[in-house]
Amino acid sequence: MSFVPRSHSASKSFFGVEEAIVTKVEDDDTQFAQEGRVWVKLVRRDDQMELVCRLCQPYAGNGYGFFYSPEIGDEVLVAFIQGDMRFPIILGGLFNGQDKPPTYRSSDKNQKMIKTKSGHVITLDDSAGNEKIEIVDKSGDNSILIDTNNNAISITAKTGKLTLSANEVEIKSQTSMKIEASATLDVKGQTINLN
Repeated sequence: MSFVPRSHSASKSFFGVEEAIVTKVEDDDTQFAQEGRVWVKLVRRDDQMELVCRLCQPYAGNGYGFFYSPEIGDEVLVAFIQGDMRFPIILGGLFNGQDKPPTYRSSDKNQKMIKTKSGHVITLDDSAGNEKIEIVDKSGDNSILIDTNNNAISITAKTGKLTLSANEVEIKSQTSMKIEASATLDVKGQTINLN
């Protein structure tokens, strides 16, 4: 379980929520090292006391579920189990005047997004006429795009190598198919049938 320092009175109860800033994300306590706990400081308190918090996830089980951990300096919302301040839990992260969201909602833009600190992005775009699902790495050169509006799927590796590997690979086209190489095109097989 999470804890606060022994100097903090266990008799104090708080049934609301508190804003806090993440100060540490690595758990040095070997007993709890695999639980994903993080350290925070409460924003409105002057004693600078750190709390060790468990993370509330949308889905959690033994070796499965979601795992989203905040970064140092992130603002989070903290609650306390049964009002006991020895057992804080981070409910989620908060955007603020300094930390802006990676996307926004407007009359012509409707996106849900997951973006990591390094810049990897998963976008679910419900914008009218531009519906798509997209996964892009931080370089922006490697992506998977499911384009609903054009009924197409694109896999792109602009500057690298795209590899498909399986015990058996089958590619079919209902109409035409085009294979093109700007340099050498090699076709190799134990038996090659052209029909």
